[in-house]
Amino acid sequence: MENTSAKHQHWQVKLPSSYWMFNMPWLDSSLSETLLPEKAWQKVYEEVSSALALEVEVHLQEPYQRQMIFEFLGKHFVQKYFSTYPNRPSLLTVPHMSTREMENLKESTATLLKEQCDKVTKHNHYHWQSGDEYKRLSLEMMQFIKDTFDTVLEEMNWVLSKYEAQQNDIESRTATFRNVYMERRAKFVDSHKVHLTNGQGGTYHTSDKDGNIIVPELRPPPLNCPESDILGESLCAILASDPERLSSVCERLKGKLLPKALRHFIWNDKLLTANKNFQKIDTIGNIEKSARKSFGQVVARKATEMKLRSATHSTISNLVQNVVVEEYEKTPCMQVFTSDELMISETCKALNILYVFNGTYEPYLIHLLFPLQVAFRKMPPAATPHRKVQLEFENSSDVCSSRALP
Repeated sequence: MENTSAKHQHWQVKLPSSYWMFNMPWLDSSLSETLLPEKAWQKVYEEVSSALALEVEVHLQEPYQRQMIFEFLGKHFVQKYFSTYPNRPSLLTVPHMSTREMENLKESTATLLKEQCDKVTKHNHYHWQSGDEYKRLSLEMMQFIKDTFDTVLEEMNWVLSKYEAQQNDIESRTATFRNVYMERRAKFVDSHKVHLTNGQGGTYHTSDKDGNIIVPELRPPPLNCPESDILGESLCAILASDPERLSSVCERLKGKLLPKALRHFIWNDKLLTANKNFQKIDTIGNIEKSARKSFGQVVARKATEMKLRSATHSTISNLVQNVVVEEYEKTPCMQVFTSDELMISETCKALNILYVFNGTYEPYLIHLLFPLQVAFRKMPPAATPHRKVQLEFENSSDVCSSRALP
């Protein structure tokens, strides 16, 4: 155990933010480790760089394009492969080039370099996607994939082991506290009236005046374990940097219970990217930000026009609350959540805000909102500010009701 802890001391080093790709310590640590000098990636990098330099060199005759290529490749690459060519960064500034010309050149050069990279990696058998056959890959690329898999697996097992140890410590302290509490409680409570159980959460049964045992209300079933949430959040961090992998992930996890963070990510991706107003925005994070801002502005303006103190208490709030409780009580899959005040409250607030937003109120929206609420549930609850979650939930509710239904 000491060796494992010592090996992962680099987690304690705070790297500059420019080195963070996923903003998750164990994932960024895995990425950094694959880039060490002795790792298999360096062989792949050298081969690809040499081949790319040969392909790009034929495009260096025009000075402006050459300078933009140098900007993309970086000074170390240029010094190593193109040191004999003139390097004039001032060519990409006014008055040599207007802003529009520079943007056009930047776009065309990025396309050119991507095409050349794809050509090189495919020709040299370095191009690989999940599901491809390994036998088509070069030996260096196979070694890199294996090394990356081993590195990620080791880091993942370590972070899960660390979390498990923390949970065991918490559970041990909780059990000790519960035993002391039960001993003290027994001195003051009639044992015929209260029957403490040994189950999780300190559940107890009470009896009414006639001596009949009152059975506690059902608790909502656990939707995920904490470990799956850790991995789900890590997977979302990867997908955020490479959204094109989402369809592959969904295909491989088809039929399985998804972690909450991944459900949240998929809901947002499918709902928000369906909006034509946001399709030109590059990342799902920026789409969320733009959609939330637009939705919030409209709600605030409508609430002011309706002279409401809060959009969560519209003119039909009492009606909404009664209908929500009734629907939860009579719908089988929702009955276990009837005692969950947060679920009921979220549904009421969302329906009130949707009514303020566009005047829509239909009881079927309660059932439509239910899977969204499940997708937006967090563990622990304090992981995300409540107001931010509420806005995301209400915005997704509007998008779902207005675009995902006929």
